[in-house]
Amino acid sequence: MKIHIKIIIFVTIGIGLFFTFKQYKTKQLHSFVELGNKYLNGTEVEQNYEEAVRLYQLACEGENVNGCVNLGIMYAEGQGITQNYEEAIRLFQIGCNDENISGCNNLGVMYAKGHGITQNDEEAIRLYQIACESENMEGCINLGAMYENGTGVIQNNEEAVRLYQIACDGGNINGCTNLTILQNRETERENAERGARIALNLCENGNMLSCNFLGSMYENGNGVPQNYEEAARFYWIACDGSYDCNHLRTLCE
Repeated sequence: MKIHIKIIIFVTIGIGLFFTFKQYKTKQLHSFVELGNKYLNGTEVEQNYEEAVRLYQLACEGENVNGCVNLGIMYAEGQGITQNYEEAIRLFQIGCNDENISGCNNLGVMYAKGHGITQNDEEAIRLYQIACESENMEGCINLGAMYENGTGVIQNNEEAVRLYQIACDGGNINGCTNLTILQNRETERENAERGARIALNLCENGNMLSCNFLGSMYENGNGVPQNYEEAARFYWIACDGSYDCNHLRTLCE
């Protein structure tokens, strides 16, 4: 009976020491990442990319995925170490596989740009989606840009606005900037479309200035789809109405 008690005590102590050591190791690896960030940004210490790389490397070797992802960024940017996209991808994949959402977003960027891997917009979108759904604001911005530009998806400004709004509401200044620019552009487009409709109505009622203006809108794709034939038609109406033939002449040269 005493032997059993001793064995139980030794096992209990051993388990306790194991978890204590594990907690200590976790804290130490986390401190490597934090210190690496300070060297990266020059916060409280002199900026030193090489030291940041060394600390991220130590953290990553200890299976701290934040260290791996940060090290991947250094490889991708060529900061403190020779630029190596393939190694960056490997490290981002480690992070993404371990549910480090920044790793997924960064891996998406590599696919979008075709850095160190075959360019693949669909895979980039999938990874941005994972990041955004996990409240990574950079992922939402990157996904929004894909929708805004129609890259890998059907162009959709409404979806882009929604994603930029999520990022902006999440405190990301780039999301707010993109949101403002796109909304202003949409307002300008709507105003131009309204102007084209008014010009058409006036032109049809004999206002040659409006016919000439509408020709310019078609020539430049402002408020209407760019169409040189339509531009020439409205310039001709204005010219035939004794308003101005210069635009028609220039277009036909």
